[in-house]
Amino acid sequence: MHARHIDCAAAYGNEDVVGEAFSSIFKEGKVTRKDVWITSKLNNPDHGRVREACQQTIKDLKAEYLDLYLMHWPLTGNKGKTVEPPIKVRRCTFSLSQAQSLQMELDAVCAGPADASCFIF
Repeated sequence: MHARHIDCAAAYGNEDVVGEAFSSIFKEGKVTRKDVWITSKLNNPDHGRVREACQQTIKDLKAEYLDLYLMHWPLTGNKGKTVEPPIKVRRCTFSLSQAQSLQMELDAVCAGPADASCFIF
């Protein structure tokens, strides 16, 4: 078995074209969705709208789910001497209830098979 990993990102500006290719290839039946690992990434301007951005990526890729969804850049994207909103460097910790709440959000967006890797870590 060969590894089939497709690395996508909204910032590349081609997820709709990649989605057309997926649609065509899957329709031929030579490769199924389960044979392909699809990774995509949250675009920098979309940090405030993760769910909507992920759903748009899934729609553009014509995929039922993503295997992995990452933050592309952990930056605000601002240029110049000041950054708005300001970057606060601190240790990032979650309580168990916060982690469970975040996992529920991810589960609602991902909705892939049980072995899909849409989880916090």
